[in-house]
Amino acid sequence: MQRRPEASSQTSQDALELRRAGQKSLSILLLVVAYVWEIYLLWLYRAFCWELSPPALLGLCLLGGLALQSRAPRLATVLYALGTGATALLWIYFTGPGTAPYALLSASAACGILLSPLDNVVYGLFLGGGYLLLGLLYERLGIYDPLLTHPLMALGVLTGVNTIGALALASALNWAWESFVKARDEIMQRRQQQGRLRQALRSMDEASYRLQRMNYELATARDAAREIQMLKQQFVANVSHELRTPLALVVGFAEMVYLSPSSYGEPLPQAYLGDIREIYLNSRHLLGLVDDVLDLSRFNVGKMLIVPETVEPVDVVNETVGIMRSLIEGKGLTFAVEVHEPLDPVRCDAARVRQVLINLLNNARRFTSQGEVRLKVWQSSNRLHMAVSDTGIGIAEAEQSKLFEAFHQVDGSLAREHDGTGLGLAISREIVELHGGRIWVSSDGLVGRGSTFHVELPIDDSTEIEGAGIRQISGRQPKGPEPTVLLVGEDERLERLLVRRLPGYAWVRVADPQEAADAAERYAALAAVVGPAAMASSRASEDLARDLSLDIPVIACPLGSASRVAQYLGVQAYLVKPVERELLLGTLEALGEGIERVLIVDDDRRVVALLARMLQSSDRGYQVMRAYTAEDGLARLRRERIDVLLLDLVMPQVDGLEMIARLRADPRTSDLPIAVVTSRGLDVGDGLSMSERYVGVSYPWGLSDDALLAHLQGLLSTMDTARPGGPTAPGRNREQELAEGEPAQGGE
Repeated sequence: MQRRPEASSQTSQDALELRRAGQKSLSILLLVVAYVWEIYLLWLYRAFCWELSPPALLGLCLLGGLALQSRAPRLATVLYALGTGATALLWIYFTGPGTAPYALLSASAACGILLSPLDNVVYGLFLGGGYLLLGLLYERLGIYDPLLTHPLMALGVLTGVNTIGALALASALNWAWESFVKARDEIMQRRQQQGRLRQALRSMDEASYRLQRMNYELATARDAAREIQMLKQQFVANVSHELRTPLALVVGFAEMVYLSPSSYGEPLPQAYLGDIREIYLNSRHLLGLVDDVLDLSRFNVGKMLIVPETVEPVDVVNETVGIMRSLIEGKGLTFAVEVHEPLDPVRCDAARVRQVLINLLNNARRFTSQGEVRLKVWQSSNRLHMAVSDTGIGIAEAEQSKLFEAFHQVDGSLAREHDGTGLGLAISREIVELHGGRIWVSSDGLVGRGSTFHVELPIDDSTEIEGAGIRQISGRQPKGPEPTVLLVGEDERLERLLVRRLPGYAWVRVADPQEAADAAERYAALAAVVGPAAMASSRASEDLARDLSLDIPVIACPLGSASRVAQYLGVQAYLVKPVERELLLGTLEALGEGIERVLIVDDDRRVVALLARMLQSSDRGYQVMRAYTAEDGLARLRRERIDVLLLDLVMPQVDGLEMIARLRADPRTSDLPIAVVTSRGLDVGDGLSMSERYVGVSYPWGLSDDALLAHLQGLLSTMDTARPGGPTAPGRNREQELAEGEPAQGGE
């Protein structure tokens, strides 16, 4: 094994230390021997003579070696070896060759342990050479004389033994040092590993503490989010009521004046009817926007919702022109409209596209002081183009790239001449892109030459689907194939909700459940979603699959519908404000003949007046009674005969829900037809819930364990969001939960 330089140096140092310690011990021992030897010789010879010199020489050399050991250890070792060797040779000189073996071997043994292998060889040659000279020159011994050869042979053997011992000692020291170094390195590594382990443990303790803190903060944030969600639901319910009520009045009265002017007895001037028409159209448009805003907050979606349908572009343009013409021409501008027909039907959200055109035309009106605003519509290949141009201030090229960013304005100073928030173009771009189109602007930035905004929408050729009661209701054509899903039953709200929330599917509505099997085979449907209307006869999804004769998965989806909520409340009809005249009159006609006396109970006198005017405009001659509180309505029901009750749910003190409960508990009014007319919506977020909310899935071919576990995992992943308001607090009744927008029992 090759030794490292540092190991060899350390081994030599260790050997030197061992020899130094051994030399000191042997020197003291030999001093004692020399002293005893000297005393013995004095006793033997009884006088001083030369025979006393060997122990004296040995003592002097040993004392000199001890004195030099700390300052010159190498010289002390040489003095020790020379002293013992010279003493042995001098003793042989005085006593003769007979004592040579003892003297030579004693000297070699006394110095062998203290010398290195090479020094042992040199020392053996020194002793052997000195004895050889004494024997040949002084004692006149022959070269082969046993007295000469035998001591020399014994000295050679002992010198060899000492040399091997010195080599073994050096190897042992080297092995010991290597072992020490290895053990030291191992200890250092273990210490380093222990230090890293301690550091890792400290880091784990810190991470565990942070994780506990994060879990606590997460739990706190989750509770706060649930509370905020519940407050938001209550806020949306209140905002829905506060916004829909005045809008319902505006829409309702405008509808009565515009569509039924004869109900007022005297004909209105044509100019008045034109203004009322504008009020009616704009209020309907505003009501649609309000519903969309409420949908955004209710469904927690991060993008705008689109409800595509097949529309005629000319109709959208005409409605937009009718809304904007008076505003543009009222500023003294010329409003030119160019529609290059024919135009193919377009698959789009008509309200959203109309909103884009209104934004663009209103911007053109705001930034144009004189000249004209022009709307041009034409079709090129399979794209519908709409361009709004003006002769206003124009837009610099540097501003055009930022124009469609939210809150960006060409003039952002406080002293700017034109008002606005900078959101119109950003919203317009989002609407256009959601339709798969694009919007851009072209302008040279010169005043008087204005700007031109271009809108391009794709034209979808797949509009109506053949088959009575079967209609495609999905959005724009996908870039790739989308799975087809049947929606069984007539439910416009469910249709609107599914198309908005699940845009990745091609939805086909089947109005008649008897045609579901034919539609499933014709369009290779992935599954069938059965709405509340079609679930009236069968509750279990397997019963639905059997009744519909479907061999595809059937999903029973009891999302809130007017009929379902009415059934839950125990009333005959559930109408959401604003209520159109035809819907209200049609609801009363559906209740059967013999309906004459109608009681309207609502705390808003304006709503009562509107509903009364709608009823009085009918040729059936309804007698209308009014009550503005639930207590007043109950009193009139006890005194008078009422054929049908129109009831609002949100009223002070006694609300509509409690009034329904009292009427159903009274045998005299338990069968009274009731139609709810309210601003509250149909879903849980608006405060109404059904006690039997469930989702059932039926597979005609059954489910494997893996598929069942996958479905179960998907359901469990939604459990945390199924009840954002948390469990019902003790002491709260059904009416309080419904009023606050929280389900009374049962999760979805």
